[in-house]
Amino acid sequence: MAWILLCVDGSPGSKRTAKMARDMALSFSSQVLVLHVLPVTPGSPRPSENELEPVFHVPIEILQAGRVMYETKVLIGNPSEMILETANDENHPFSLIVIGAKGARCSEAPYIGSVARELLQHSNVPVIVVP
Repeated sequence: MAWILLCVDGSPGSKRTAKMARDMALSFSSQVLVLHVLPVTPGSPRPSENELEPVFHVPIEILQAGRVMYETKVLIGNPSEMILETANDENHPFSLIVIGAKGARCSEAPYIGSVARELLQHSNVPVIVVP
């Protein structure tokens, strides 16, 4: 079965991104891996599951409402590098990456954020950037 990689960060765009991933999963009978990458912050402890719950709450609610099979994963590192590494994981044959145009740290500038831009430039897997 094919997989869709849904990248979330808790930003307002995560809801639209999750809806797109749900719709694509239903159209193509795919499963979804919901991925959150914590940027490296020297000396910072890893957040607890309770602290991460808001990041996953809305995307999981949307996937469950659509009866889409999913898994969740949290990684620590450079977001674009970790997403690209995950997309090339042989255990999950990803057919698509879905990401928001701007993340939680991106300004209101009218362009896409650095992570989405990196994925568009370097991914071997098709990428949908959701505005």
